[in-house]
Amino acid sequence: MVKVSVDSLKNKIRALRSDYVKIKNAETATGNEVQPKKPDYFDEMLFAFSDMNGLGEIEFGRETQANESVSDEGTFYTL
Repeated sequence: MVKVSVDSLKNKIRALRSDYVKIKNAETATGNEVQPKKPDYFDEMLFAFSDMNGLGEIEFGRETQANESVSDEGTFYTL
């Protein structure tokens, strides 16, 4: 098992968010002839940090669908 402190995780997320913002700002910079280099995990950064407006019917971060609930025993019930 790997133990990681909360502060360490917060710092890593802030650094990733900062990198994402730098890349997105560089993409829209005026006169940008060369696209900024993106890390291999940029798609995951897009999912984590991009604006999700317009996707209201999708429940992000939920393990169950919006029309389902979970009982105390862990059984799924469709509403």
